[in-house]
Amino acid sequence: MSVTVHFINSDTQLCSRLLGCFSFTERHTADELSKFLLNVVNDWGLENMVAAAVTDNAANIKSAINNNGWRHIPCFAHVLNIAVQKGLESVHPIIAKVKGIVEYFKRSTLALNKLKNLQQQMGCEQLKLIQDCKTRWNSTFHMIQRILKVKDSVLATLAVTNNELNNITSQEWELLSQCCNVLSIFNDVTEEVSAEKIVTISKVVLYYGFLDEHLTSNIYKNDTLHEVEKMATEIQNVLRTYFGNLEDKYVVAQSIILDPRFKKQGFSSDSKFLVAKTVLSRKLQSIRIGTENTAAGPSTAYPQTAQTATTSSLWKTFDNKVNSLIGQNNPTVAGIVELDKYLAETLIPRSMDPLQWWSERKHIYPRLFEVVKRRLCIPATSVPSERVFSKAGQVLTDFRSRLTTDKVEKIVFVQCNLK
Repeated sequence: MSVTVHFINSDTQLCSRLLGCFSFTERHTADELSKFLLNVVNDWGLENMVAAAVTDNAANIKSAINNNGWRHIPCFAHVLNIAVQKGLESVHPIIAKVKGIVEYFKRSTLALNKLKNLQQQMGCEQLKLIQDCKTRWNSTFHMIQRILKVKDSVLATLAVTNNELNNITSQEWELLSQCCNVLSIFNDVTEEVSAEKIVTISKVVLYYGFLDEHLTSNIYKNDTLHEVEKMATEIQNVLRTYFGNLEDKYVVAQSIILDPRFKKQGFSSDSKFLVAKTVLSRKLQSIRIGTENTAAGPSTAYPQTAQTATTSSLWKTFDNKVNSLIGQNNPTVAGIVELDKYLAETLIPRSMDPLQWWSERKHIYPRLFEVVKRRLCIPATSVPSERVFSKAGQVLTDFRSRLTTDKVEKIVFVQCNLK
């Protein structure tokens, strides 16, 4: 089991660290997983510091997270994989034909060399076919995309080497092309949402909106084939089941508001935004800053001059009234003022780093920044943890199979954290 931690450091940079890649020999029940995760967190002194836990959607790990009293965020990429795999069942027969062709070229050196020679003779780029992987939906997309790209040379090769596999009709080629068009946006979203060094949690509602709109447009397009329409409908139904209430998760909703690229524009409706704003406002009222004067940021006031006792008493009532209005002595009011002032600022370009923006304004909005540190650090996927397994596979190979479990854990730990 791999456990990673993500946080915003003192330089307002998003950091990722591996807590450990452990050999978990106990039964994978919710109780055992809960104890294991709690022990890992306690060993690192991170108790009461977990803002949220991002995992796949397996029932046992979700229950383990809930048992520990942590907020659970479903892995966005895992849901995409579930949805697309469900949709691809509608076009399974044609996918099976493509897989048969790919497997043939992977097995036959003669056919592969013939394909290369034909590509060279036809003046095409020499490209190999791509084999899909059951656990990664986008590998199926890449398989379809590649065979469409080298279609002519593949058909020419099959005509000479194995004409029995040349059984894809012209309508089925069109079906593959439409499938590729539908799935292309899913590939783009998967690659972007799996990033580890940029803020992603604030984008998930927008990603879902883009995908839902894209699927709807393909479902009602006049020239969409029935099988592709069914595939798009299946994918859309799964996404709506998992993501239909994303904005109701206040951790996600607050991350959208606190991303200066999105704010209100990141919500699907004004009512969703107002609910999220109200919840965030209440949270800000409970935050206390070291000195209340920091609420207004760096001092820009003119130097105070010495005043007589008489003068001070003259202005006492007025000063108290002003201080009450601007919230200097009232944390509740100060939090509301901060939020309203922040929301009044213009959006920054989407290409800008929101953490850089916050780095320059963390003293202007100290209460908001306290929430930012516990929201924008949350990754949208558990991909960073999955990547650890790939690194572990590079360490423990057939040529290094005698490494002990303890040694493998230490090597992977150092490799992932030594930067």
